[in-house]
Amino acid sequence: MSNWIDLRLDVLAASPDEINKIEAALQQPCEELLKWVAQRDGTDPEKTAAPLKALVTFKPTRNLGLVDPSFNKARRFENSFRDRVTGIVWSHVYFVSQDFPTAIFLAEHLNMMVSSAGKRVIRAGQEIRSTYDGNQQAQGFE
Repeated sequence: MSNWIDLRLDVLAASPDEINKIEAALQQPCEELLKWVAQRDGTDPEKTAAPLKALVTFKPTRNLGLVDPSFNKARRFENSFRDRVTGIVWSHVYFVSQDFPTAIFLAEHLNMMVSSAGKRVIRAGQEIRSTYDGNQQAQGFE
């Protein structure tokens, strides 16, 4: 049995145009990820694209701040997935972060089944700082 992971991703970009490009990138797996998953599974990358897209798509949930959308440079995205595919989803986030080195990705992941949570700060494809609490009795949501 596997657990569900809830991942909230707050992205802070340098411009409204950049946040829109990041949103589009979070909707599609990159070529490198497609090739890696296809090679691992021994399948054709074209056959891997649709299921992988469904897995790694981050849905925009809201703009952060009280700014008009034409000026907004911060947005929240969410995704839920099974814990057995955690590496693929995190790889997708790191690849997108690497493509937009000036943006800051603030991730909060929650696993309600095992009562654990963590936070990560990612920039330019590198994890800057992270925390993890594997013994959390109650998960805090906004």
